[in-house]
Amino acid sequence: MAYTAYLLAARPDRVAMLGLYISKQDYTVILADPTGIYYSRRVPWKEISLLRSALHCINDPPLCMTDPTIKREAMGTFTITMAPKVYHGCQQQWYPTVGRWTVVFATSPGETVPVIKEQYLRCNGDITEGNILKHVHSLGEIPGVVRLGEYGPVKRKDGSPVECGPMNNRRQKVRLELKDKGEPFMMVETPYDALVAIWDLLEGDAFTSISDFAADMQS
Repeated sequence: MAYTAYLLAARPDRVAMLGLYISKQDYTVILADPTGIYYSRRVPWKEISLLRSALHCINDPPLCMTDPTIKREAMGTFTITMAPKVYHGCQQQWYPTVGRWTVVFATSPGETVPVIKEQYLRCNGDITEGNILKHVHSLGEIPGVVRLGEYGPVKRKDGSPVECGPMNNRRQKVRLELKDKGEPFMMVETPYDALVAIWDLLEGDAFTSISDFAADMQS
């Protein structure tokens, strides 16, 4: 089950992934999606209809198990479509865990939107990160808070949403363009640089250099 989930985590172009557990006496079909991991009973080899269906889905996954807005590229990067924009060469930066299944991509250098983030939210009206960021910046850009581009549910060409999970735990895929990025705070090498980073987070670009910050602190 863990291996099936690991495979899905590395394939954001897939909504769900099938796996098999095989022994001499029987086999088990495993399905992993952002809502959890599901598995069949242990099926004896004389009953192969389920195995035949599983192998067919692995070879040719149905539309409900794929996200047509993401295409895997030859070098392990992805093409992401947020109509009418198309981002090529997106690199996966964050590998998800079961639940919201948050995935973060870095776009190609030079793009006006450096980060694309997506996650699966409950279909019962979860408060989305996009709504929060839009509200925060509604009266003007707030320093220290990432700026938001386009955001919304991911949909197929026919307008149907990209969803997964049973009805009592149904989740819908949502994608955001984030206009800012930064290095992880734990990458800061010295306490002094950590203090500068925290000050910039609180005050925005009030200081253009560390020397300006030091001079202000001394005064």
